[in-house]
Amino acid sequence: MDAFEGRRLGGAGKGGDFEDPLAGVVRAVASGEREVDVIVGRFPWQESIIERALPVTIQESDVPVAEPADLILLKLYAGGSQDRWDIEQLLAAQQSEGLEDLVEERLVWLPRECADLWQDLRRPR
Repeated sequence: MDAFEGRRLGGAGKGGDFEDPLAGVVRAVASGEREVDVIVGRFPWQESIIERALPVTIQESDVPVAEPADLILLKLYAGGSQDRWDIEQLLAAQQSEGLEDLVEERLVWLPRECADLWQDLRRPR
């Protein structure tokens, strides 16, 4: 599944330092297309996300896309205010039974502060 094979891409990469939660980010850009950030994970739980990723066909190429529960995990791990808003939007948009259960099940792989943020987001307002 090589989504970029045969395509002319520009891009820039940035490696993460020791304290960065990611090993790096590569921004891929094809002429006339949207920019795509390719996340380079650092931990085994992030590799599991790639293994579970769903293939989505974009411009005749299959691109692995994290399933909604895993996207929420990545956002919890990043932990910024934009990530929090993104999680709220994902939860509001999803009609998928069991999404919250999947997040709860997979939270054991993440640092404690991620579970704390999740609990805070799930509290009724």
